[in-house]
Amino acid sequence: MTLDLKQLIANISNKKYIYILGLVGIFLIFISSFPKENAREAIKETEVDYCTEIEEKLEKILPDIANVGKVSVMVTLKNYGNTVFVRDVVNAEEKTVILNQKGGGEGALISEERNPLIQGVIIVAEGGRSDKVKGELTEAVSALLGVEAHRIKIFERKMK
Repeated sequence: MTLDLKQLIANISNKKYIYILGLVGIFLIFISSFPKENAREAIKETEVDYCTEIEEKLEKILPDIANVGKVSVMVTLKNYGNTVFVRDVVNAEEKTVILNQKGGGEGALISEERNPLIQGVIIVAEGGRSDKVKGELTEAVSALLGVEAHRIKIFERKMK
C-alpha cells in the first residue's frame, strides 16, 4: 500500500495543499523567533566585558586609598541592561520611530540606553581587616557604581 510522492500530491486537493504549506510557514516563523545561540553568547560576552571593565577600573583606583594595599575585585550583574526606543502612535497603532541615516541605512531612534544593574561587589584587600578601610572602600564603590552598601563586601587578603 505504498504510494509514491506523485500519487500523494495528486490525491491532496489544492485547498488542503495550501493549508499544509501555511502550517509549514507558520512553523518556520515560530522556530526562527527563538533566540539563537549566537545571540545568547553575544549577551554573555557583553556582560563579561562590562564586569571586567568595572573590575579593572576598581582594581586600579582602590589601592590609591590610604592603607588599602593590593586589591582584587569581583562584580556580578543583576541584568543585562536595555535600550528604550522612541515610540509613536499613528492611527491607534504604536510603532518604533525609524530614521534614515547617511549612506542609505535606517536605524531606530533611541530614547535611552540603560547600563546593566550591578547585583553585588566583593573586594579582597590587604588592608581589609581595618574597619576604617572597609568603610572607605564601601563608600568609594557605592559612590562610583551607585550600589547600596549592603551589596558591597570587603574581605582581608590572606598572606601568602
